[in-house]
Amino acid sequence: MKPRTTLSDVARAAGVSAATVSMALRNHPRISEARRREIKRLAEELGYRPDPALARLAAHRWRLEENVGMPIAFVTTRYPGSNNSDDFAVRSAQEYARGLGYALTHFREFDHETPERLADVLFARGIEGVIVDRVFNREFADRFPWQRFSCVSVNAGYYVPPVNSVLPDLTQSLRKAWSECRNRGYRRIGFAINKEPIEPVDHFQKLSAILACQQQVAAGSRLPVGLFAPESPPALKPWMERHRPDVVIAYNQMVYWNLHNLGIVVPDQLGFVSLMESHISGVDITGFYAQTDLCALEAVNQLDLQLRTHQFGIPERPLTIFVSTDWHEGSTLPLQERLSKSAAGSANGDLGQM
Repeated sequence: MKPRTTLSDVARAAGVSAATVSMALRNHPRISEARRREIKRLAEELGYRPDPALARLAAHRWRLEENVGMPIAFVTTRYPGSNNSDDFAVRSAQEYARGLGYALTHFREFDHETPERLADVLFARGIEGVIVDRVFNREFADRFPWQRFSCVSVNAGYYVPPVNSVLPDLTQSLRKAWSECRNRGYRRIGFAINKEPIEPVDHFQKLSAILACQQQVAAGSRLPVGLFAPESPPALKPWMERHRPDVVIAYNQMVYWNLHNLGIVVPDQLGFVSLMESHISGVDITGFYAQTDLCALEAVNQLDLQLRTHQFGIPERPLTIFVSTDWHEGSTLPLQERLSKSAAGSANGDLGQM
């Protein structure tokens, strides 16, 4: 039987170290592209094949031997008009990553002059794995050198990084919200979506799910989707007055507060569901809590897989993983017959008397 070709055999043929061969075969950016091609050609000619069992053993030994943990990064970008970031997701990812043998550090892209400068800082710190949160900055999406790292994108911003992504399953959330509203007796179901300066990555996912839900009822019962700037209660008023929904399914809690500012009492006069509720709203809103922390944990898992299997650079076909969300039974979606009589008789009344 012909002996199995080893990494050392390829190294001798190429005139380099076994470590160089290993890095070249996993597309490590520290090896030039020309050298990587030459080593891969030799490995193919010699019939070299990696041994998955040895790779698993090496990963296990690495985790036992690491005290601090292999450094990885969690990069957040600036939402327009704000420097805020989802620190809850970052902290959750840090704790989870520590259990897998990683030391995760939070970096803010706006603390660095350019995307290339941030990449240099990461590289200088020995960081090969990067999780990137919502990308709102096109310059970052276009200029960050994704090919130098193993990367996973988490949650949806305005732009799609050219890497594998982990997103909350908004289609599942919308279908569940629609079913709950119908089962509780609501018939005039209105959808209110944030109107952003640029359509978010998940915009068409939301619209497709909404249209699929509306196909289940007669055309006359389908209310037009409302698109509103989150900070603008007046924009919501004409839509409410014209279409008179008995329940509103919204992307987040901002619509709830806009309704409140218009004098509409939830849930006495209107049912309400939020698709991405936060834990700090101060109101027990029915719907789905934001799963940014769960998405971040799955992003750590995916990055761990990529690092252990030596996947670097931009994948030929980026994959998207959807994380299911959990229904939270709050106080804003009672059975329809429990709505006040003022809601039922509001067709001819003032908006604040729905």
